[in-house]
Amino acid sequence: ARFEHGIRSIEDALFFARALGITVHMFNDHQKMLEAAGSDSKTLRGRFRKTSNGASGTVFALEPGTDFRGRNLTEIEALTTLVHEIFHGVTMAPMSGVGPMLNGNGNGTPSVENAIGAMIDKPQGKRTPQERKIIREVTRLQNSLSVYVEGKPTERRPVRGLIAAMENFDQRRNQMTPEEQMDFEDKLDAHVKYIRSKGEFSVDAFWVYGVNPKMAKLVMPETTKWIRGELRKAGNKDIQFFTHP
Repeated sequence: ARFEHGIRSIEDALFFARALGITVHMFNDHQKMLEAAGSDSKTLRGRFRKTSNGASGTVFALEPGTDFRGRNLTEIEALTTLVHEIFHGVTMAPMSGVGPMLNGNGNGTPSVENAIGAMIDKPQGKRTPQERKIIREVTRLQNSLSVYVEGKPTERRPVRGLIAAMENFDQRRNQMTPEEQMDFEDKLDAHVKYIRSKGEFSVDAFWVYGVNPKMAKLVMPETTKWIRGELRKAGNKDIQFFTHP
């Protein structure tokens, strides 16, 4: 099967997007991508714009080698950003992959985002053992893990690199003014709030599973089991994850 070992190239990702009815626009100029995506955020590497049916929508992303804030975007960064944006279509769509979303439900099935959002919103004591494991696994994934394409373990990118950002802050803290420290802490807090939101929290679990299924099953056994089961239960014909490899 084409994706048995994950989505390993830009070509794979574009093939996958087409199968989901997602249009992809790739750019080799960061400013042009921002203009097309309707953003002025200099840190933005990609964006997904949803349409009302299934997983369909439009992705804006950068090609490998594009100048991004003074350096060239690596192959793994370009690929994983593209896959991340494509999977927003999957996680925002009904679990069944069919029909528009109505009040968070489409075709009688909730979106992945809403299902995971419901877990996040529950008080710790009200979560099931499985939900607690899922929250713990994805939090760890965002905090400290890096992803690679199978067969290329030396080329990696952090999923979110939260621990690294905090360590960097600790190292630089003594050279900062109190105002700079507060500013950095505010930015870090805003970043944590953003990545822990239901949209980003759920998409991280999915795109990592899409890029490297073997690694995902190793670091998120409960989450990947939940994803496989929920998509199968909803009868999603576009995407199925398997227990192998």
